[in-house]
Amino acid sequence: MLVLISGIFGAVYSVGYSNPGHGMGLLGLPRDPLGALRITALVLGGPITDQSLWWGAACGFAGMLVLVPATLRLLRGGGTSWEETALTGICVFCVLYALAFAFARFTPESIAALGSTKMLGSHDFTVPLFFWGTLLALAGANSGILSKVSCVIPAALAGYMTLHSVPSQLACSMAWLEFHRTLDVAGAGMILGATDPDFLFELMPDQNSLDYYRPYMRQHHFSFFADDRAYWIDRNLNTVFRNTPGECGGSIDQRLPAGHTIFRIEGFVEGPSVKFPLKREIVLTDASGKIDGLGNTLVVSEKRGGQDFVAYADSAAAAAYVITPNGRACRFATQTQ
Repeated sequence: MLVLISGIFGAVYSVGYSNPGHGMGLLGLPRDPLGALRITALVLGGPITDQSLWWGAACGFAGMLVLVPATLRLLRGGGTSWEETALTGICVFCVLYALAFAFARFTPESIAALGSTKMLGSHDFTVPLFFWGTLLALAGANSGILSKVSCVIPAALAGYMTLHSVPSQLACSMAWLEFHRTLDVAGAGMILGATDPDFLFELMPDQNSLDYYRPYMRQHHFSFFADDRAYWIDRNLNTVFRNTPGECGGSIDQRLPAGHTIFRIEGFVEGPSVKFPLKREIVLTDASGKIDGLGNTLVVSEKRGGQDFVAYADSAAAAAYVITPNGRACRFATQTQ
């Protein structure tokens, strides 16, 4: 049944087919099967491929070799359990996924021209790591001495790939955290109707779309991330938040034009220096106490002992507040530097 479904999809896809322009293409795979197989092995090599193409290909071929007996047993219908059937199917899918890189992304010539450039990005490691973990479970589920011995290969490689990729994954998590904070700043700019390519283009790079959606979102109190900030604008601060007695350490460092009447407000909020600082909402008000500005803190700060923030406001902003974890508004001790 799976073969029949695959054949139907292949026939439909082949209608009007043209080479994608990057990989070997559908017709290139049978012309150079060894080249396509090597690319498949390189993708299955995951993080090891980015260290050495030779070792990456060797690991990929070793994984496919371990998978061959289970695949043949499944095709012969040799009384495999449902666990073995499911695990084998997942591994075969991972191999086909890796083969798709030869179809649409790489050619033997492009691999040879890589030089010191890494072949794969961190986002390409998910399926190879999944492949090795599933292959380890499959080798352990099969009976027989050969299957038990073959556990050594996927166990060693899965462990090495996982441990070796930890530093890069931690670095990627910080980069994603910083990127999402930037998107939150851009979301505040969209609510206010700001024109600021430094941040808003991270959310919507097309200027025409920006010009269309900004006034519409402001009029209807919409936001990109379904948060409550869109409903804070034009309301009195005291009707939205309870004030905190005293003042919080913080400052407004500069005001930059970001539209006809909009300003980008940059500043600093004091707080504990931690590796993964929590996001803190920033609210700005005019002289009457009406909320006319929104923003939030960033991950990276040029100063110690707190966090930088970026906000947008309808005016030059008479006062700035940081929203505490218990939902109170705490006014900055220093409003301007």
